Order: sequence, then C-alpha cells, then structure tokens
Amino acid sequence: MNAFDSAISEWLFSLGSGGSFSWMWVLLARLVIYILIILFLIVIARYRVSIKERLFFVLFLLFQFIISWGLITQSLSYFTARIRPFSALSFEPLFYTLSHTAAFPSGHTVTMFGIAAVIFLIHKKTGLWAGALALLSALSRVISGVHWFGDIVGGTVIAIGVVYILWQLWGKDMWKKIPREEEKSM
Repeated sequence: MNAFDSAISEWLFSLGSGGSFSWMWVLLARLVIYILIILFLIVIARYRVSIKERLFFVLFLLFQFIISWGLITQSLSYFTARIRPFSALSFEPLFYTLSHTAAFPSGHTVTMFGIAAVIFLIHKKTGLWAGALALLSALSRVISGVHWFGDIVGGTVIAIGVVYILWQLWGKDMWKKIPREEEKSM
C-alpha cells in the first residue's frame, strides 16, 4: 500500500469515527447495493419494451458479474490477500465484515459499479445517478473502516472496465440482432 492510499483512507476513516452520522455511513455501505438492483429492475421494466430486450440486459448483467466479481475480484483477492484497515490499524469499524477475507478489490464496489454501468447502457441519466449512488456507498465503506481507498478504486476500474470490454466485444453486436418494438419515451 502506498502513502497516498493510506493518507486518503485514514482521512476518510476520521469522518466516520465518533460522529453522529455513523448510522448513515453504515446504511449507505450496506443497503445501496440492494437499491441498485431494484433500480436496475425498474429501468429495464420501464425503458425496454420487449421481453428479449429485458432478458438481454439481465443476462448481460449476470455475465459481467460472473467475470468481474467471480473471476477477476476473487482471483485478485486470493493473490493480494490485502488485510482490512480495521485489522491493520487496530480500530473498531462502524460495522463488522469478515475480517479473514481480503480487502482488495472491494467486491461490493465491483458489484455496485457493474450494475450502475449496465443501467447507464440502458438509460444514461439514470445510470449517472446510479453511479453517484455507487460512489457514495463505496466511499462509505472506506469511512466505515472496512476498505482502503485503493480497494474501491480497484473495484470501480474492474467493474467499468469489464462492462466496457464486454459491450465492445459482445454486447453491441448482440444488441443489434434483437428485434425491437419502438422504445418508450425517456
């Protein structure tokens, strides 16, 4: 871990220590992932007309999740075995997570930004809001003391990178082959 990552992380940890907003950081860190899943379902129900279009995006999301979280994140976690901040610095986190699991990259961040990126492919404006919500949640995981700043940066890069590569290599071509009814107005 470099000094920059450590300095930013420790500053963010200080935002969560002893404040009256501790409950807010925990709420953001733990629940936003579920809000994003519900938002994804609402977006595909509202802006995709045909069942084939909806199924395409559900399968695309699942496929990117298998690659970004299942393959890349789990492999990096195994090989880097980065210790969590509350264990490394011996402080009490705002909530407990499995201390024996590696911190890098943040699996929650990979999942949240993967969902936000797929929402962005469907509806740009909603996708930007989903990305902002994912960023707020990822930062709250650092403030809560369960991740280093570099963990969430790594998770963000993995998620957005995998969605982009999959869309370029496979998604765009498959999307063009799906017969569509006229889209609902945005």
